[in-house]
Amino acid sequence: MMILTLFLLVCGLPLLWCAIRDYDWLYNFHGPPRLLYALLHRPATRWFYVIVGGVMAFWGVARIVNPPPEIKPEFIFQLAKPLGVNPAELTTATAALAADSTGRIQDFKKDATGWGSFWISLKASNPHFDAAVTSSKAGPDFSEGFHLNELKTSSGSFVGGRMLYFDSTLQSCDNVLFSKTPLSSAAFMMIICDPEISAKNGAESDNLEIRFYRKGTIDYDFIHK
Repeated sequence: MMILTLFLLVCGLPLLWCAIRDYDWLYNFHGPPRLLYALLHRPATRWFYVIVGGVMAFWGVARIVNPPPEIKPEFIFQLAKPLGVNPAELTTATAALAADSTGRIQDFKKDATGWGSFWISLKASNPHFDAAVTSSKAGPDFSEGFHLNELKTSSGSFVGGRMLYFDSTLQSCDNVLFSKTPLSSAAFMMIICDPEISAKNGAESDNLEIRFYRKGTIDYDFIHK
């Protein structure tokens, strides 16, 4: 969370100060700064740097005064175990999910090799609800998962929000270089749909949809791309 704040301050404040002081060397760097200077000339380039530096500095200070919400990743792994089972354990999970009598498992799809997809409804009374809403809209402050723009799947449902991949041991997968859990090791994905998408799919008022897709299925491959 602090890395972005420091980046904004370290880059924004010096840029703003140098633009205000109108230092000559600010316009003489090779590459994009020189091109910008050639296109806009000095007065406009100076104002451009003032605006960019000011926005970055203000954003950095604002994040110190009013820090963005800190999202604990622990709740993500609890959401990733619907009915308390690991969806990566195909035999056990498929039987438990298919036999659900609580009504929590919705639109359950099964194929010859195991479950394919399903979704659960997260109610506002759930202790993880507020964190789920926040994570569905989270940006770079939240390291777990990826932001997914609105998509329409082959089944006609909409997805969008926070997309997370899990391997067979429920470790979250990422695309960091030399990661121990690369995306290629994923067994399934979980999507915490944002409130707008959930409502668009017809979810009850104040509920969030948590969607699950097993690797190798049509929707998984479509969303993953």
